[in-house]
Amino acid sequence: TDWGRIAIGRQPLQWGAGVLWNDGNAVDAEYGDTADRVQVTGRIGPVFVMGAWDVQYEGFLGSADDMQAASLAVGYRSETMGVGLLNNYRYRPEAPDNYQAYTGDLWGFAELGPVRAELEVVGVFGGGNLDTGANDVTITAFGAMAKADYKAEKLSFGGEFGHVLTGDFGLEQV
Repeated sequence: TDWGRIAIGRQPLQWGAGVLWNDGNAVDAEYGDTADRVQVTGRIGPVFVMGAWDVQYEGFLGSADDMQAASLAVGYRSETMGVGLLNNYRYRPEAPDNYQAYTGDLWGFAELGPVRAELEVVGVFGGGNLDTGANDVTITAFGAMAKADYKAEKLSFGGEFGHVLTGDFGLEQV
Protein backbone atom coordinates (compact mmCIF):
# COMPACT_ATOMS: atom_id res chain seq x y z
CA THR A 1 0.00 0.00 0.00
CA ASP A 2 1.35 3.39 -1.01
CA TRP A 3 -1.36 5.98 -0.29
CA GLY A 4 -1.02 9.63 0.45
CA ARG A 5 1.68 10.84 -1.92
CA ILE A 6 1.15 14.55 -2.57
CA ALA A 7 3.20 16.64 -5.01
CA ILE A 8 2.85 20.42 -5.34
CA GLY A 9 4.64 22.69 -7.83
CA ARG A 10 5.89 22.59 -11.41
CA GLN A 11 5.98 18.95 -12.49
CA PRO A 12 6.84 17.01 -15.63
CA LEU A 13 3.80 15.22 -17.06
CA GLN A 14 4.04 11.66 -18.38
CA TRP A 15 1.26 9.24 -19.24
CA GLY A 16 1.51 5.92 -21.01
CA ALA A 17 3.62 5.95 -24.16
CA GLY A 18 3.69 9.76 -24.20
CA VAL A 19 1.12 10.50 -26.91
CA LEU A 20 -0.75 13.07 -24.77
CA TRP A 21 1.83 13.88 -22.08
CA ASN A 22 5.56 13.31 -22.53
CA ASP A 23 7.94 14.47 -19.79
CA GLY A 24 10.88 14.86 -22.19
CA ASN A 25 13.25 12.73 -20.10
CA ALA A 26 14.42 10.62 -23.06
CA VAL A 27 18.04 10.97 -24.13
CA ASP A 28 17.06 12.55 -27.47
CA ALA A 29 14.15 14.67 -26.12
CA GLU A 30 14.40 18.40 -26.68
CA TYR A 31 11.44 19.44 -24.52
CA GLY A 32 8.65 17.99 -22.40
CA ASP A 33 5.23 18.71 -20.95
CA THR A 34 5.04 20.40 -17.54
CA ALA A 35 2.34 22.01 -15.43
CA ASP A 36 2.01 23.91 -12.17
CA ARG A 37 0.12 21.17 -10.36
CA VAL A 38 -1.26 19.73 -7.14
CA GLN A 39 -1.29 15.95 -7.50
CA VAL A 40 -2.34 13.12 -5.20
CA THR A 41 -1.39 9.55 -6.07
CA GLY A 42 -2.11 6.25 -4.42
CA ARG A 43 -1.42 2.60 -5.02
CA ILE A 44 -2.77 -0.63 -3.60
CA GLY A 45 -0.75 -3.47 -5.06
CA PRO A 46 -0.87 -3.19 -8.85
CA VAL A 47 -3.86 -0.75 -8.88
CA PHE A 48 -3.07 2.97 -8.96
CA VAL A 49 -5.15 6.15 -8.80
CA MET A 50 -4.07 9.72 -9.56
CA GLY A 51 -6.00 12.97 -9.12
CA ALA A 52 -4.67 16.41 -10.00
CA TRP A 53 -5.53 20.06 -10.59
CA ASP A 54 -3.18 22.23 -12.58
CA VAL A 55 -2.52 25.39 -14.54
CA GLN A 56 -1.47 24.22 -18.00
CA TYR A 57 -0.71 27.58 -19.55
CA GLU A 58 0.55 30.75 -17.96
CA GLY A 59 0.38 33.95 -19.97
CA PHE A 60 0.57 37.53 -18.71
CA LEU A 61 -0.02 38.18 -15.02
CA GLY A 62 -3.48 39.51 -14.28
CA SER A 63 -4.81 38.26 -17.61
CA ALA A 64 -7.70 35.82 -17.85
CA ASP A 65 -5.85 33.49 -20.21
CA ASP A 66 -4.82 30.74 -17.81
CA MET A 67 -5.93 27.27 -18.89
CA GLN A 68 -6.68 25.07 -15.90
CA ALA A 69 -7.33 21.35 -15.77
CA ALA A 70 -8.61 18.61 -13.52
CA SER A 71 -7.33 15.07 -14.10
CA LEU A 72 -8.27 11.64 -12.81
CA ALA A 73 -6.47 8.45 -13.79
CA VAL A 74 -6.94 4.85 -12.73
CA GLY A 75 -5.05 1.81 -13.86
CA TYR A 76 -3.44 -1.53 -13.25
CA ARG A 77 0.26 -2.25 -13.70
CA SER A 78 2.37 -5.33 -13.12
CA GLU A 79 5.82 -6.25 -14.45
CA THR A 80 4.45 -7.81 -17.64
CA MET A 81 1.23 -5.87 -18.36
CA GLY A 82 -0.58 -2.67 -17.66
CA VAL A 83 -3.69 -0.74 -18.62
CA GLY A 84 -4.89 2.71 -17.59
CA LEU A 85 -7.42 5.43 -18.36
CA LEU A 86 -6.59 9.11 -17.96
CA ASN A 87 -9.43 11.63 -17.92
CA ASN A 88 -8.56 15.31 -18.31
CA TYR A 89 -10.94 18.29 -18.34
CA ARG A 90 -9.44 21.66 -19.42
CA TYR A 91 -11.20 25.00 -19.01
CA ARG A 92 -10.70 28.74 -18.56
CA PRO A 93 -12.50 29.74 -15.35
CA GLU A 94 -12.27 33.54 -15.66
CA ALA A 95 -12.29 34.18 -19.39
CA PRO A 96 -15.48 35.08 -21.25
CA ASP A 97 -14.65 32.60 -24.01
CA ASN A 98 -16.21 29.57 -22.27
CA TYR A 99 -13.55 27.27 -23.75
CA GLN A 100 -13.55 23.72 -22.37
CA ALA A 101 -12.38 20.32 -23.56
CA TYR A 102 -12.41 16.71 -22.34
CA THR A 103 -9.55 14.34 -23.19
CA GLY A 104 -9.68 10.61 -22.62
CA ASP A 105 -6.48 8.58 -22.97
CA LEU A 106 -6.54 4.77 -22.84
CA TRP A 107 -3.13 3.09 -22.66
CA GLY A 108 -1.96 -0.49 -22.31
CA PHE A 109 1.06 -2.73 -22.75
CA ALA A 110 1.83 -6.43 -22.50
CA GLU A 111 5.03 -8.47 -22.52
CA LEU A 112 4.71 -12.00 -23.83
CA GLY A 113 8.13 -13.61 -23.68
CA PRO A 114 10.39 -11.78 -26.14
CA VAL A 115 7.51 -9.65 -27.51
CA ARG A 116 6.41 -6.33 -26.01
CA ALA A 117 3.34 -4.58 -27.43
CA GLU A 118 2.01 -1.13 -26.48
CA LEU A 119 -1.11 0.76 -27.57
CA GLU A 120 -2.39 4.24 -26.73
CA VAL A 121 -5.62 5.83 -27.98
CA VAL A 122 -6.53 9.48 -27.27
CA GLY A 123 -9.78 11.36 -27.92
CA VAL A 124 -10.34 15.12 -27.48
CA PHE A 125 -13.83 16.68 -27.46
CA GLY A 126 -14.63 20.30 -26.71
CA GLY A 127 -14.98 23.84 -27.93
CA GLY A 128 -15.74 27.45 -27.16
CA ASN A 129 -14.54 30.86 -28.25
CA LEU A 130 -10.85 31.58 -28.90
CA ASP A 131 -8.75 34.65 -28.10
CA THR A 132 -8.24 35.17 -31.84
CA GLY A 133 -11.90 36.09 -32.29
CA ALA A 134 -13.07 32.73 -33.63
CA ASN A 135 -16.34 31.82 -31.92
CA ASP A 136 -18.17 28.53 -31.42
CA VAL A 137 -15.12 26.45 -32.30
CA THR A 138 -15.68 22.72 -31.89
CA ILE A 139 -12.87 20.24 -31.42
CA THR A 140 -13.09 16.53 -32.15
CA ALA A 141 -9.83 14.64 -32.59
CA PHE A 142 -8.53 11.12 -32.18
CA GLY A 143 -4.96 9.91 -32.07
CA ALA A 144 -3.48 6.46 -31.67
CA MET A 145 -0.15 4.71 -31.65
CA ALA A 146 0.82 1.06 -31.67
CA LYS A 147 4.28 -0.28 -30.99
CA ALA A 148 5.72 -3.78 -30.97
CA ASP A 149 9.23 -4.99 -30.21
CA TYR A 150 10.80 -8.44 -30.44
CA LYS A 151 14.01 -9.08 -28.51
CA ALA A 152 15.74 -12.44 -28.55
CA GLU A 153 19.35 -13.23 -27.60
CA LYS A 154 21.07 -11.82 -30.70
CA LEU A 155 18.10 -10.52 -32.66
CA SER A 156 15.84 -7.58 -32.01
CA PHE A 157 13.51 -5.55 -34.17
CA GLY A 158 10.39 -3.50 -33.76
CA GLY A 159 8.02 -1.04 -35.30
CA GLU A 160 5.84 1.86 -34.32
CA PHE A 161 2.83 3.39 -36.03
CA GLY A 162 0.77 6.44 -35.15
CA HIS A 163 -2.10 8.34 -36.74
CA VAL A 164 -4.27 11.36 -35.91
CA LEU A 165 -7.83 11.96 -37.13
CA THR A 166 -9.56 15.29 -36.66
CA GLY A 167 -13.24 16.02 -36.95
CA ASP A 168 -15.27 18.99 -38.07
CA PHE A 169 -13.86 22.32 -36.89
CA GLY A 170 -16.64 24.89 -36.99
CA LEU A 171 -15.21 28.43 -37.14
CA GLU A 172 -17.46 31.46 -37.12
CA GLN A 173 -16.19 35.04 -37.03
CA VAL A 174 -18.28 37.59 -35.17
